[in-house]
Amino acid sequence: MIGNQVGDTSDFGVVQMVISNDVIAGVNWTGSSTFDGTSAGFDGATGDTIMTLDKTGQVPLTIDFVLNKKGGGGSFGMVIKNMESTTVSGRVTLFY
Repeated sequence: MIGNQVGDTSDFGVVQMVISNDVIAGVNWTGSSTFDGTSAGFDGATGDTIMTLDKTGQVPLTIDFVLNKKGGGGSFGMVIKNMESTTVSGRVTLFY
């Protein structure tokens, strides 16, 4: 995944990471971002931050557990949240 915040040059940030989904236990990732520096981790808790896309840490990429509609387990996904009080713009590119 490659992502960045655009428009506000005072809070410009960049993230590059590799993410893998372990359907039983969580999300694995390794990469670097302007805010987090180099980071690697493993987590399965909904709402926990993986990395952020901006320089001040206000646009986090967080974990989202999605329960299978048929009730047979689920999978882990990601959600990008804007914690700023103003609108921010950015781009995220996923390669799979």
